[in-house]
Amino acid sequence: MTKPPEVPADFFALVKRIIGSAEDKERVTIRAGMLRVLLALAERAPQAHRRPKLTQQQKRQEEWVLQQAKARKVELMAQGMNAKQAAEQAATEASPQLRNLAPSTIKIRMKRREQ
Repeated sequence: MTKPPEVPADFFALVKRIIGSAEDKERVTIRAGMLRVLLALAERAPQAHRRPKLTQQQKRQEEWVLQQAKARKVELMAQGMNAKQAAEQAATEASPQLRNLAPSTIKIRMKRREQ
């Protein structure tokens, strides 16, 4: 494998010069060694130290599951269960569908959405 450059900025400038003049759909030829160096430098780049943001699809899925959990809570209350127990049961049932969130967190989010 080609060793990483001592000054990455110089290497990036070279890659930008090679790619810079090409159009968006135009093919560009880069040696495999240069691609390996690019990948090695990319792996060394700092990563975020927090949970990644949810995609729009994940947000819609969460909202849908919370709506279903609230409907299940109403259904359980109609069967005679008190509100606290119904919320706990609905949150427990919804937990596997929401990125394995704890039922206590789901209950909080259900309550937040009711207001």
